[in-house]
Amino acid sequence: VNLANKNLLDVGYITYDLNLEWVLLPKDRFTPYLYGGGGYATNRKFENAYGKVQYGLGLEYLVSDKIGIKLFAEQNINFSDNVDYIKAGTRDDYYYKFGLGLTYYFTKKKK
Repeated sequence: VNLANKNLLDVGYITYDLNLEWVLLPKDRFTPYLYGGGGYATNRKFENAYGKVQYGLGLEYLVSDKIGIKLFAEQNINFSDNVDYIKAGTRDDYYYKFGLGLTYYFTKKKK
């Protein structure tokens, strides 16, 4: 029995993003944040390139002064209708990204 997906798009994408972030409660250990910016994306063979904008929100919990755990959700709006190699409709392609991450902060020692 072959359980492989047929006609699966498997091109792998690379994105380069630049965002501005607004930390809503910067002095708290648990803080929500908002961010947004622009970027550039291409498939791993550098054949299907396009510009994009993204925005999102997240929550971060500081486990210590140097380590934070983040949970976030993001929407990416692309300036192309060919991201999935299917040109259809009147709108460009878009996608959502959800993540869980670990952040290490390089801080100076307090005197």
